[in-house]
Amino acid sequence: MPRHRAYTDAIDLLVSDIIMPRMTGPQLAEHIRQERPNTALLLMSGHASGVLMEYAKSHDFIQKPFEPRKFIERVGESLKRSKGAAAE
Repeated sequence: MPRHRAYTDAIDLLVSDIIMPRMTGPQLAEHIRQERPNTALLLMSGHASGVLMEYAKSHDFIQKPFEPRKFIERVGESLKRSKGAAAE
């Protein structure tokens, strides 16, 4: 059983790297959102390719490396944006 199914509470925010061994961060988010459509997504990457920067334009994104303060800010922004979209 995938971990997100074993966890019964809401998943407010998924933080994921864009590039991972078996799937991309957006693919992971799509998989989780099939069962939990209100899960927000914050993507990160240390790469600067054009394809990755396209993700940054259409998703909440933070460039690695980042300072903890900046990460906390981006998490707050992502959650706020997600809650605002859910209220509409």
